[in-house]
Formats: sequence, structure tokens, C-alpha cells
Amino acid sequence: MSDNELLTTQELAEFLGIKPNTIEGWRLKGNGPRFCKLGRSIRYKRSDVEAWINDNIYQNTSQTVSV
Repeated sequence: MSDNELLTTQELAEFLGIKPNTIEGWRLKGNGPRFCKLGRSIRYKRSDVEAWINDNIYQNTSQTVSV
């Protein structure tokens, strides 16, 4: 898979093992990975998803920030 591969919300949800509604909520609040809008379609670059995951790695729960 390429870093520039574009994922749909459904594909991203499957990749992360969560529901698409969770991703949609993150998108509305600005909490999730960066996305691009192509017409009416939302897509996520795999490299942006991986960067977002890496930015959300912690050693313990006291390091996390409530949003």
C-alpha cells in the first residue's frame, strides 16, 4: 500500500477497528486525522492517518489531553 493511498471513511473505520460514525464525529470536532474533500467525497491519505496515529501514542493515561 502506498503512503498516498486514499481511504474512504468506511475503509479507515475497518483499518482502525471502529465505527464510521466515530470517525465522522472526529472530523466534525477536528480530532481525527487530516482529510481531503473531493467533491462530496471524503478521503484520508494513509500517510496522514499514520502520522495522526503516531501523534497519539502515549506511555500512560496521564499524558493524554481531554478534548
